[in-house]
Amino acid sequence: MTAEMRSMLSAIREGGEVMRKIVRDFIDFQALQDGRLTLQAVRLDVNALARQARLAHEGYARSKNIRVLCELENGLPDVSVDPDRIQQVLANLLGNAIKFSPPGARVTLRSRREGQGVCLEVADEGPGLSPADLERVFVKYARLSAKPTGGEKSSGLGLSIAKMLVELHGGRIGVFNNPDRGATFWFTLP
Repeated sequence: MTAEMRSMLSAIREGGEVMRKIVRDFIDFQALQDGRLTLQAVRLDVNALARQARLAHEGYARSKNIRVLCELENGLPDVSVDPDRIQQVLANLLGNAIKFSPPGARVTLRSRREGQGVCLEVADEGPGLSPADLERVFVKYARLSAKPTGGEKSSGLGLSIAKMLVELHGGRIGVFNNPDRGATFWFTLP
């Protein structure tokens, strides 16, 4: 196989992955809206989920020359969550942080105690959010003003799905904004 053929095959594979994620987002969003999605909750250490999410995004981050760091607090209480759905939330937040950060930036995944539960945060060094974007960041199909640094595509559903999944777990989700210095998305789990 020639280098050109390998490059074309790689582009087709990447395009297929993008389409698979968009279709999954649409299916999950509809199931959440219709109340058909049920959680398969187990008690676990969220730091283990955070480390798995970091590893899963290492290749994507490396392809954009971005470092993903973990600052995980020890001794956190176990929480009752659906691990697949919390991985989906983390994947969305980490993926967006990498997508909007410039080459050479850092993305930091943190965990800490929050009352009787835990809080997970994903901080990036991207452009941050405009005041208008802050008002609609969790709205379905919202197209925000920041542009992906690598030209990546999305369904416009990821953050609204993340919000619905966190709330289905009884948690809260939000964002702290530092214009021109990045954003920190956070969510709590009871």
